[in-house]
Amino acid sequence: MTRWLTVALLLLSLSVNATEADGEWFGDIRLRYDDVSRLPGSRPDFDRGRLHAWLGYRWFFSDGLEFGIAARLAASTDSNSDNVANLDNQESSEFDLGELYLRWEPNADSVLQVGQARLPIRLSGAVWDQDFRPIGASYLRDVNVGQFNRLTFTGGYFGAIHIDESDSRLAAAQLEWQWRDGAPSGYGVMLSYLDFSDLDGLVSDRRTRTAPTMAGRLVNDYQLMNLQFEARWPIAGGLVTELDLIRNLGADQDNEAARFSIIAGNAFNAGEWEFGYTYQRIQRNAIMPAFNEDDWWFPSATRGYSPWVAYGITDAWRLRLAGFFERRDDRPETLRRYLVDLNWQW
Repeated sequence: MTRWLTVALLLLSLSVNATEADGEWFGDIRLRYDDVSRLPGSRPDFDRGRLHAWLGYRWFFSDGLEFGIAARLAASTDSNSDNVANLDNQESSEFDLGELYLRWEPNADSVLQVGQARLPIRLSGAVWDQDFRPIGASYLRDVNVGQFNRLTFTGGYFGAIHIDESDSRLAAAQLEWQWRDGAPSGYGVMLSYLDFSDLDGLVSDRRTRTAPTMAGRLVNDYQLMNLQFEARWPIAGGLVTELDLIRNLGADQDNEAARFSIIAGNAFNAGEWEFGYTYQRIQRNAIMPAFNEDDWWFPSATRGYSPWVAYGITDAWRLRLAGFFERRDDRPETLRRYLVDLNWQW
């Protein structure tokens, strides 16, 4: 499937516009030290070093057309055989296609995208891991309201790629309102609907994790309503608060989750510090635990908090230290995890 997608997008990009294109390299490289202790079941503590990298090139044609391709590289001190036990969303060692997309902006307010790229819908890590690059098609439409406000609709249908090949699908739509968009102070509200389907392959590969199953099938459907709030204030180097409320309409009980974050500063700016704190509570049936963020050890049936501090070495380099303190609903002990990330983005 990937080979045919590559050929189709290349031919389409060349046939739509044969004029000379501008281009640029892009990349996202993360070096990580991971230390985990107090694991359930008397499992020994462990640590590991990991590398994740996306390296690519994108061309910009006239008439708002963009074509991009990137490779994904992963390496680690542990092996791929450890990924299931460690609840990882990406293989420890891998070299594969990372991104391959065609994006068209017919005007300043619309974007059509097809291929493999980041999910174009804004979601928190309680619902979706930003390391995923699903294959699909999406449409975005912006409407300016007044001089400073913005209303955005985004919708799409995707193959939700995981570590193993599967037929998982995601239909998603989001309506976003931004008041004083881009200003130091303002707020945003985002209402999203996510429908995960064709998940049986993840069950057989043991990727559904804490999601309840019976006779090799999931007990619940996963149709998520997600309401997000964010507010910005021009204090403490820029203060942001975020609230994420989730309900799974495909389950009758234990189907809610909430996440709250407060962030001061912005370590994506050179010489600036960033301090943050997140608390989250995820009931067992609230989310599809194969696809939310794996920085947190437990994907669902859990509660915990994470403080972090980061520093912008340059505009491209960032160093971040985060702690995760989590307790699963059926266990008394609190797991401890520490992540040290050196990140380079350009």
